[in-house]
Amino acid sequence: MVRPIEGLAEGNAVELIGSHTNDLEGIRSKCMESDAAGKPVGWTKNGVCETLFKQFAANIADNAPELTAYLIGHAALQPYQADKSGYAAVQNGRYILEADSEGVFYFRRRHY
Repeated sequence: MVRPIEGLAEGNAVELIGSHTNDLEGIRSKCMESDAAGKPVGWTKNGVCETLFKQFAANIADNAPELTAYLIGHAALQPYQADKSGYAAVQNGRYILEADSEGVFYFRRRHY
């Protein structure tokens, strides 16, 4: 199921992956905020993208604030660095969380 992210430009969306909404296999998203001219500005503090990411992380991690800060910082999304390519990933229990400087993020459940 793919859903656009309200308040952001076309192409920003969340895809919920799995057969059961209460037991998802993963989440894939593209989330990038932009200025009035349409230029990417990363993820503003407490903005749409950071808030969305935090909410998803809180569902699977006790240390969601720390994970969020680490991932979006290393992905060069906050503070945004347009000329820098960034990527970060962590494993938290059965989940792998990833984010990159284009605003793409994944939460994937590991299968043992």
